[in-house]
Amino acid sequence: MTLQLSPLPMPFSDFPQRTLPQITLNGLSSIISLVYLTVHPNVTLSSSSADSKAENEISVPTTWIARVGRRGVGPKFRLFLVALVAPEVILGFAIRQHSMVSWWMQEHSLPRSTAWFLVMGGFVNEDGRAILTQSAAIRYMDAIKRVDPRTIRDKSKRAGLAILFVGGQVLWFSVQCIARASEGMPFAELEVAAVAFLAVQLCTVIVWSKKPKDVAEPITLVCDTLPTCERPVPHTRSTGDILGHFLTAVIFGVYKHPQSLQEAPLFWSHAHNEPSGNTLGALFWQFIMALVFGGIHALAWTTSFPSAVEMWLCRGSVIFLLVLPVVGLVLAVIYSLLGNGRVRTTLVTINHGAAVIYVAVRVVLLVLPFTTLRGLPPGAFLQSNTVVLQLLPHF
Repeated sequence: MTLQLSPLPMPFSDFPQRTLPQITLNGLSSIISLVYLTVHPNVTLSSSSADSKAENEISVPTTWIARVGRRGVGPKFRLFLVALVAPEVILGFAIRQHSMVSWWMQEHSLPRSTAWFLVMGGFVNEDGRAILTQSAAIRYMDAIKRVDPRTIRDKSKRAGLAILFVGGQVLWFSVQCIARASEGMPFAELEVAAVAFLAVQLCTVIVWSKKPKDVAEPITLVCDTLPTCERPVPHTRSTGDILGHFLTAVIFGVYKHPQSLQEAPLFWSHAHNEPSGNTLGALFWQFIMALVFGGIHALAWTTSFPSAVEMWLCRGSVIFLLVLPVVGLVLAVIYSLLGNGRVRTTLVTINHGAAVIYVAVRVVLLVLPFTTLRGLPPGAFLQSNTVVLQLLPHF
C-alpha cells in the first residue's frame, strides 16, 4: 500500500533507486529507536532489594503469568511494547504524571525534580515500600523536602550518544518524507505508520523532558511521625479481575489498594485521591492524539493495496481508530458524573470491551505495513534528488 500526493515531476529514470530492505530498515528503525528512547519507567526496586524484602512482604495473590512477566521483562521494555501498540496511551500516562508534578509543586512548594521523583515512586519508607498515596507523602513531606534535588538529578541516566543517534535518525527520516512529499513520490504504508508514531512520540518527549531517566535505586526516607504512617493493607484479587484492573491502570492510571504495593506500578502517576481533572484532562489529550494517529493512517485511504482483504482491513481499522476514542471519551465523562451503581459498572465493562477492540485494531495496523511491502509500486522505490538528502548522513 502506498500514498502518493501528486504526479511525479520527472521521469522515473531521473531518480536514484532505493531497495526494499532500505525502505523497511528506514521505517522500522525510526519507529523502534524513537519509541524505545521516549519511554521512561517509574522507579522500581533493584533485584537485590526485592529479594531481601521478599520474605517480609505481604502476599498479594496473582497469576504465574504476571510473576513471569514481572521478573523476566523489565519495565522499560513493557512500556515499549505498550507504546508500539498504542503510543497515545503512553502520552496520556505522561500527561497524568506531569499534571501531578505541577500539583505537588504548587500545593507543597516542591522543586520540580523532587516532585517528579515523588510522582514516579522514587521515595520509599523504612520498610522499603514506595510512598504512593497522598496521605503518606504528606506525612513524609518534611523528609522529602530535605532531599537535595542534585541527588535526584544525579540518579537520572541520560544516554547522550543514544539521543544523538535517534535524533539523527529522526531528522533523516523527516527530511526524507518532506522531500518525497514535495516531489510527489509515493510513500510505503510503513513510512505512513512511522510518521504517525513520530507525531505522538514527539509530544511524549516534550511532556517527559524533565522526568528523571532510568533511575535504578529509590531514596529511603525516615518518617518524622512514624506511629501514624500508613501501613500496607492486604487484599485479594481474583484471576477474572486481572484484565479489568490492567486496562483501568493503563487507560486511567488508577490502581486499587496502593497501600499494598511494594513499588510504583508501571502506569502509576501518584493520582490516588487526587484532583479529578487530572484523569479527564489526560484522557482528553490521549484521545485527541489517538484521532491524530488515526487521521495520519487515513491519508492512505484511497491508495492501492496488494489485496482486497488488506484494503478493507486497513479502512475498517482506520474507522475504528477514529470512532473508538470519541466513544471512550464520552463514556469517561458520563462515568465521572455518575455515582457508584450498576450503570457505572456497566460503563466500565463497555469501556474495557472497547479497549480490547482498540488493541486488536492497533495490532492490525502494526502488521499491515509489513504485509503490504510485497506490493509496492515502482514509484515507492525512487529516492529523492533533493540536495539536502545528499548532504545528510545515512543512518
